[in-house]
Amino acid sequence: MKHFYLVTLYGYTKKGRLVFPSGFAPCDGPRITKEDLGAIMADLYENDKRFKSGLGLHSVSYLGYMTEDAFEHLRSMPDVGADEEADED
Repeated sequence: MKHFYLVTLYGYTKKGRLVFPSGFAPCDGPRITKEDLGAIMADLYENDKRFKSGLGLHSVSYLGYMTEDAFEHLRSMPDVGADEEADED
């Protein structure tokens, strides 16, 4: 079992649009570290070429202490109310 966090960042696209990408951080302990945050930020920035510059930290939310299977189930749930225009940039 691991502790899971949802990390939300902010940044501007090359078109000047403010976006809030997010990623998940599985942690062995009950605290998220600077290294965990740095890895999430680097991964999101490198894998999403929409951004004209670096990303900033917006929020960190604790999702809970759970098995990887439970986390994957949560992650597979549909995003109700997602902004369909976000993929246009």
